[in-house]
Amino acid sequence: MAQKRKTSTNKGGKKKGAQSRSVQKKGSPQRKIRRKIAGITRKQILIAVGILAAITFIAYSPVLTAGFVDIDDEKLILNKGQQFLDRPLLIYETAFGPHYKPVTYTTWMLEYRAVGAKPFLYHFNNLLLHIINVLLVFFMIRQISLKFEKLKSHEFQIAFFTALLFALHPMHVESVSWVVERKDVLFTFFFLLSMTSYIRYLNQGKVLMLALSAVTYILSVLSKSPGITVIAILFLLDFVWGRKLSAKLFIEKAGHFVLFILSLYILGFFRSSGEGSLASVTSEKVLAKADNVKNLSPVYGKTALASMRAWLWYLHSLLPFKTAIGYPREGLIGFFGPAIHAFPVLLLAAVGALVAFAKKNKLLFFAHAFFLITLSPAVIRLGLGIGIFMSDRYVYLPVLGLIFLIVAWVITIGDSKRLTAKMRYGILGIIAFVFAIMTFQGAQVWKSTETLWTNVIEKYPSVAYAYVNRGSYYRGIGEMDKALADATRGLEHEDNANARIQRGLIYRQTGRAPEAIVDYNRAIELEPENIQALVNRGNAYLDNRQFQLAIADFDVVLSKSGNLRASVNRAIAFASMGQFATAEQAFKEVEPVAGNYKDFYMNRAILMVEMKKYTQALADYTKYLELVPDDHQIFNDRGIVLALMGRYQEAVQSYTTAINMSPVKDYFRSRARSYDALGQGALAEQDRVRAR
Repeated sequence: MAQKRKTSTNKGGKKKGAQSRSVQKKGSPQRKIRRKIAGITRKQILIAVGILAAITFIAYSPVLTAGFVDIDDEKLILNKGQQFLDRPLLIYETAFGPHYKPVTYTTWMLEYRAVGAKPFLYHFNNLLLHIINVLLVFFMIRQISLKFEKLKSHEFQIAFFTALLFALHPMHVESVSWVVERKDVLFTFFFLLSMTSYIRYLNQGKVLMLALSAVTYILSVLSKSPGITVIAILFLLDFVWGRKLSAKLFIEKAGHFVLFILSLYILGFFRSSGEGSLASVTSEKVLAKADNVKNLSPVYGKTALASMRAWLWYLHSLLPFKTAIGYPREGLIGFFGPAIHAFPVLLLAAVGALVAFAKKNKLLFFAHAFFLITLSPAVIRLGLGIGIFMSDRYVYLPVLGLIFLIVAWVITIGDSKRLTAKMRYGILGIIAFVFAIMTFQGAQVWKSTETLWTNVIEKYPSVAYAYVNRGSYYRGIGEMDKALADATRGLEHEDNANARIQRGLIYRQTGRAPEAIVDYNRAIELEPENIQALVNRGNAYLDNRQFQLAIADFDVVLSKSGNLRASVNRAIAFASMGQFATAEQAFKEVEPVAGNYKDFYMNRAILMVEMKKYTQALADYTKYLELVPDDHQIFNDRGIVLALMGRYQEAVQSYTTAINMSPVKDYFRSRARSYDALGQGALAEQDRVRAR
């Protein structure tokens, strides 16, 4: 006969092993039992982590040999390189606004200080952050899965496959492979840290974890503005944990709310005008040109289009095929015709249904609420410019909700449909394999600017700006025939001001100013207020020696904005007409704002030489060379000025610097004349021999 098992008690009368959940310690009986029930060992967890990291690294390995691309990489990193070296810590980007991301800039600053303009480290760090995010997803989804009754017994498998598909989702290629999209992987890193810290607070009641969640919240916001949605996701976690909405939930998040209000200020939401203000959101022009939306009121039109974009992002996240950096915006908008009006209604209906059935299907609600909340900053950003329409980078974090839902559904469906575990894991394995191939191929696309835009052209031949941007790349490397062909093909698909401006630049660089003027005329006809078109037409008039027309265009530009290039070129036009005094006055007016604009100093130096004001010319050439220390021609020109001033020894030094950079024959002739003036005939003769 079995004996009854005695239960020992502590002095307080509590049974041993009956500690409350709040005081459980590492190694406590409850934690050991839970591990035993789950059947997951530490070794298995380490193996899972290793597999996730290795597969992610392999899938994205092509980016490690990629370069920078001519879309923001040059503008935000390479052009700011000297600033990164000058500042010990980059606290401010420019000013508070929706693009304020000092944490992201600080990472670029540290990288630039370490390796300069070598792209490997930037790409490696993007990939490293993505791998860390994948691992954070793995650990976080394990905790969340335990709060759903149907998922408890599969929490490890669900977490692994969710992290795996998150790692390999083809729409993540843009965020991981594009250097300037460091902001996506970085804000998500802090976002996930804030969530995991809050989950630990919910599980353990440690206030320190709540504080850590708040700190990582503000770091997420300062990496990229969508981080502001963390606070809403914390309430979503409260819902999953079964906590009733009460004053307590708001009070405990007081620190988060303070940071939320601070974030709104930082991101410019309290400004009455300007970029990022609420006023600018409602007054911005609708940029879409499709017939079904161009006559809609701005607010309604943007609402309809924003709703459409939300649905397209949702569908593309589920079926991520034919990914590219650009999509046929006008074609997609026009495709739906009058049905465009249905999207806001459908979105509201979907949200209403989710809320209505939230308690009946918590998983469905959590997944879609996570997707919509984290996507909302991109959806409500109503500007519809090419750069943000349907861009993959905006779903880097939101897609996590949908992946979690799909994985949980596939793994648990076997409980009711009698699918074996191998079949369920096989389905997810096939999806992961397909994603891995697509991601590996997508990462290769980011090898260069040329391959990036070629990918868009091959997948979506009607996207006009893809030809224009690839043509701009070809123009930058001097392949003018290819550049002109692409610019012309772009115009065949869509006649727009930007394409005209780009082709005009190609015509100017190839000495075809009259044809450039024709393109600029058309650009101004399409967009009369386009400053870039006016400046470039003025420059083309200058090339074509139509100085009065050039001055007229520059005057129009300067009446609208303080364009430095227009100001300098206006002065050049006066100088070219022989009106030296007027030109000098025009340069004098520009000088207070010239800063480090190198063209100002070079062109004023040329004018000063014409006016025989050599001291000023020398000062301007010297300033120019401080900004551009490798311009051998200007060292030669500076030597000429020094010789005209009778400072022959200094002239020889300047000529010598130019010759060491580039042994141009004219430079030897110039130096020979200064040697003659110094009475050093033998050296002068040597230079004349070299100049033959």
